[in-house]
Amino acid sequence: MSPDETDLALISVDAERLPISLRLRRNPFCKGPTPIGASVVVAYPEMSVRSQIISPLLVAPQFRTKFSTLIKEPHGSGSGVFRADRKCLLGIMSRRVTKYVAKNEGPFRVARPNGWAGYFVPVSALAKFQSSSPNQDEHPLPGLILPKNRSEQN
Repeated sequence: MSPDETDLALISVDAERLPISLRLRRNPFCKGPTPIGASVVVAYPEMSVRSQIISPLLVAPQFRTKFSTLIKEPHGSGSGVFRADRKCLLGIMSRRVTKYVAKNEGPFRVARPNGWAGYFVPVSALAKFQSSSPNQDEHPLPGLILPKNRSEQN
């Protein structure tokens, strides 16, 4: 997935605003695959919520490659998704995607909508955003420049 195809809402994480159990000391990005069923924590500034990784097989076939990092339910865009057991960042919540359930109806297997899954942009895609930016102080989307320090934000 290229940076121009991904909606990324969060640019940085203020570790001081994370729950103490999720504050990162080293190796903040998760490495390697996360198994289906793994417990995750979705961190908001004011709270954290537990969820689970789900299979991309629960979404429509045409979306399985694009939306392959999913949790059971959607959460706010820009929230951090952390692996609960390793306390590392898996990605950033981006959007909701329709889940389907397949049922046998007579001789046919029929898929019907069954609620929403939450899609998060994985850290591997975040690294692509960072490497695609010509200047570390620029947002990967053209025309948006991040301030270099807090005094420039006012």
